[in-house]
Amino acid sequence: MSKFKRVRSQLSAAIMIAVLMGITTGCWDMVEPNERSIWVGSGVDSAAGRKIDLSVQIAVPRALGEGGGQQKPYLVKSTVGRNLEDCFQRLQAQLSRQIFLGHRHAVFVGQKTAETGMRRLMDEFGRNPRSNIRAKLFLVKGATAKAFLAESGGIEYFSTEKAIRQTRFNGINDKMTTMIFFKEVLQRDGMRPLMQVVETGTEKDPKSEAEGSEPSHREIALFNNSAAAVGYLQEEEAIAALWAAGYLEDQMVTETVYGQEVTIDLHHMKRTLKSKIEGENVELKLILRAQGIVDENDTDLNLFIYSDMKKVEQAFNQKIEQQMNTMIKMVQQKYKTDIFGFGEDIHRRHPKQWSQMKGNWDERFPKVKVTVISNIVIRHIGERGPK
Repeated sequence: MSKFKRVRSQLSAAIMIAVLMGITTGCWDMVEPNERSIWVGSGVDSAAGRKIDLSVQIAVPRALGEGGGQQKPYLVKSTVGRNLEDCFQRLQAQLSRQIFLGHRHAVFVGQKTAETGMRRLMDEFGRNPRSNIRAKLFLVKGATAKAFLAESGGIEYFSTEKAIRQTRFNGINDKMTTMIFFKEVLQRDGMRPLMQVVETGTEKDPKSEAEGSEPSHREIALFNNSAAAVGYLQEEEAIAALWAAGYLEDQMVTETVYGQEVTIDLHHMKRTLKSKIEGENVELKLILRAQGIVDENDTDLNLFIYSDMKKVEQAFNQKIEQQMNTMIKMVQQKYKTDIFGFGEDIHRRHPKQWSQMKGNWDERFPKVKVTVISNIVIRHIGERGPK
């Protein structure tokens, strides 16, 4: 073969390969979007024989679009299986579309299941590559997770979306409510996880939102090292615990100052821990910092006067220190679970002593002496002058 023919043959082969690559690239195992189910939320409850009762809230596309009529925008399917993956397979048999966990926004756990212990659920949360690891995690108090998924979402299409938005606008760091963060905390030696709590109720009375009778959702569940819920904190106690544990970014706080109410919008909320060990005694200092904007002042104090503004600051700091001390002592004595990460601080600052403590940290935690220092600084007083 002449040199010219050889070059022409090689060029033809190169062109053929390029053409083939152009027409064969792409995702051969692609699944059309309309062949997948829009899995919005999961509900996990216990069933007899150590089995799992898994429920799923699935969006109904034709009900979400124009002309959806009176049809509910979702349906709830349930099945019982030996573990979560077994349940997924059984649910798939009930559906005309492929299960796609990447759409899942939240996982709800029934109270009974959470109090029994959730360790067996943790493996699937991080291992399944098809799952959305940033899905939010909630405990359903006083009812099953299935019942919560079946409820109306109020002004939202889904009860799942309603729970997520309530958490987002309560000032809690978004990533700290995910199931992957819960699993990560559970794997630490010196910290125990928290979980947001939701309740059922709106389905019984459709007018409850307009009447303001919807149950409060400012509640958290405390977990021990076995991933079992051991207690609950509500309202001010829950907010204090979230701040002390480093979950809060901003929050609106109302306190009584000189007999009247003052509301400050706190932002840049931080906490710092400092630990000291002397023999068998462990002492810990919890320093809380935040900047604030005065949103409402019902007192006779004129915040335009520097000394009056400092009186408000001082009163808030004293109240917060009192509330924190009371809450921390209650968690230490009643629930005995280190949701604040005190053990982690000791691990970082005193690694040698920690190696001797971590084995029985749950027994040592209630004996830790804690000092709280609140350092709120008012940066803006809102509308100037007296009320």
